[in-house]
Formats: sequence, structure tokens, C-alpha cells
Amino acid sequence: MKGMRGLGAFFTTSSIARQRYCVRHSPFRLVAVGSVKSWPSYSYQPSNRPTNDFALNMSTSSDNTETRSDDCDINRQHRGNLMLRNHLKRLQSSPAETLLLDGGTGEELFLRGVPDDRKIWSATAIVNEQYHSIVEDVHRSFIDAGSQAITTNSYGITPGVGFTDGEEVKRLVGIAGEIARRAVTTSTSSNPAALVLGSLGPLVESYRPDLIMKHDDGVCAYQFAIQGLHPFVDVYLAETMSCLEEACQAIDSLSLFYDGLIDADDGVKHPLLASFTLQSDGQIRSGEHVVEVLPKLIQYAHERGVERKLFHFFLLHLCHSYILFTLPMQFH
Repeated sequence: MKGMRGLGAFFTTSSIARQRYCVRHSPFRLVAVGSVKSWPSYSYQPSNRPTNDFALNMSTSSDNTETRSDDCDINRQHRGNLMLRNHLKRLQSSPAETLLLDGGTGEELFLRGVPDDRKIWSATAIVNEQYHSIVEDVHRSFIDAGSQAITTNSYGITPGVGFTDGEEVKRLVGIAGEIARRAVTTSTSSNPAALVLGSLGPLVESYRPDLIMKHDDGVCAYQFAIQGLHPFVDVYLAETMSCLEEACQAIDSLSLFYDGLIDADDGVKHPLLASFTLQSDGQIRSGEHVVEVLPKLIQYAHERGVERKLFHFFLLHLCHSYILFTLPMQFH
């Protein structure tokens, strides 16, 4: 599609994938880059970038090699960005390439004995220290089974669930990030080190665009989670966004946070992955059409200067058929 090169597809569980790649009953998500010819064409031409639409700049990486943490003296956070670039370069090289993500962490936690608290859900395993080892074991199980990326168990640590103290949110998501990072660094798997995705969930309630916070309040609230995750993650994941505005709040919050960082080892600017759920008609939960939302969000990030700091991705979850699409891009 014109203006959308690099478009790809994430495939969730099938009967074959479940048999071959699952930890118990939790599905992995398979990422395969190809093309989606049925989508409407959309052309987007910002004036300050070349016309090779949405091409990724891989100039900082000369090969496709991934190394484990104990084999490389590059700063871990810089290495995370390099690993991600290598993955994207590999995925764009052939439709046959895949990226194996982790599966349902929350469901796996419940299967392993964490109480299924219907108020704070999987956050129970972070709030209560006695379950921290189970969280780590779940992450490590996915890694050992071949997952190339794991997601922090921080999705439910939000004001809407009852975590209204910002500093407490920062502390708890930091614990979630530390556990995920420890699972990666202590894994004995022969596979290359997994990426750690820092989950930034909906601040109020999943799938409810009508309940999102006012813009400034949302930007402020995301700051605490972003700060808490920063030392431990390779990529931020604005997860299961229900409308354009909700994702824009995460972008503004991340941009504001990065504006305050100093040029030091702890000042690494992690990439961002924005995730939306799609309805069967191709619209996101708010009723906005995906082919209109994506360019608007790109333009929004462009206006905020975020594109000079981050790689951008869009993960679109079509719930009914369990297919996910991704659009990786970077402005030059």
C-alpha cells in the first residue's frame, strides 16, 4: 500500500501455535511482516522526510547479530534499541520472518496460584511480594520457550483500578519492570536475550473511550508509570488504546518525560509501541477508522518532535479473528 511500506501482521494463537509454542494454556503472539492488500490506500508526505515512506533508518546497525547481556559491553539500554532495530531490519527483509512475543501473563499467573482478584487483576502479583517469584517464573517460561519479547506485568497498575497515588504507581511499575528485567538477565535459555516491553495500560478502563481522562490529567498520570519503568525496559508499550486521544496522552507524557532527561546513561530514550484493538468493521473502539487514526497519530507525534527520539509502531488487535497488524516507522 502506498504510504505504508513495512506493514505487517501479528498472528495470535492458532491450534498449531498453541500446541507448539504455549506455556500451559497461554498463547504466544507470532509477528510476521508482510503486506495487507485489502486495506485502503493512504499517502502521507511530511515535508521534512524522504519519500521512501515509513522506511526505518538502520544506519547504526551493520549486521543482524543479537547478543546476550554478558557478551556485550554496550550500555544495556542502548543495546535494547539496537536489538529492536535488528529485529525490525530482519522482519522487513522477508515476509517469512517472525517475531515471537509472550502470551497472556495474567492468565498464566492465575494458573500458577496467584489469586484472581477481580478488582486489581494481575496487579495482585506485584502488590503482594509473595507472588514476585511467580511473575519472574512466568516471564522466564516464555523466554525459555522461545519468546523474543516479554511484557511487564504493569498493565493494571492504573488509577482506574484504584492506584491513585502517583508515587505508589511509580514504585509498583518499577517492581514489575525490575522483575521482567531480572527474568531476562537470569534466563539460561540459549536464545538471544528477549526485549522487555514496558506496559502502559488504559488509565481508567479497557475498551472504554468514553471514560478516558481529560488530556492534561492523562499526561500527568502516565508520567509516573513511564518514570518507574524507564530503568528496566527496552520499549514502551501504550497497550490496548481505545481511541486516538488516549494514545496522544501517552505520546505527550513520554515526550515531556524525555524533554527532562539529561544526556547520560540514564537518559536513553526508549522506543514506543502503540497498541489499539480493532472491531470487525476495521474501526477502533471509539468508532474512528484505523486508516484515519494512524496518520493522525503519526502527525501528532511529528508535531511534538517525538519522531526525532523514537521509533513508532502500531499494533492493531482484531479481536474477533485474532489477527494483529503492525506498522513500524521512523521519520528521518
